[in-house]
Amino acid sequence: MPEQRAAPRQAQHLSLEITSEPEGRFEIRTLNISLCGAYCRSRYFLPLMTRLGVSLLLPEGESPRRLDAEAVVVRVQPSSESGSEGSYDVALYFTKMQPADQDQLNTFLKNNSGDGI
Repeated sequence: MPEQRAAPRQAQHLSLEITSEPEGRFEIRTLNISLCGAYCRSRYFLPLMTRLGVSLLLPEGESPRRLDAEAVVVRVQPSSESGSEGSYDVALYFTKMQPADQDQLNTFLKNNSGDGI
């Protein structure tokens, strides 16, 4: 049965700044992303349903464009990829993003549509 998603995912390796308690502020990388959320690898364990502040850094010229959002952890599991021992694969669902930032992310995904997942 094919997945039914509100927005297709794309393989994109982007920087994501996370604000979380008690870890504070740290950076992770996306493995894939859509308008609705991101799948990431983190060295920190983030419990299910944890609310996060998220800043997505889109490449744009010499300085990245920063998009701010709120997200919740909807899945977390130890990473199974070789060389990623002690890391976690984390699925985030964007719960709040300003319309202008949503538009920027949509434009980025349309203009950089590589590998759909």
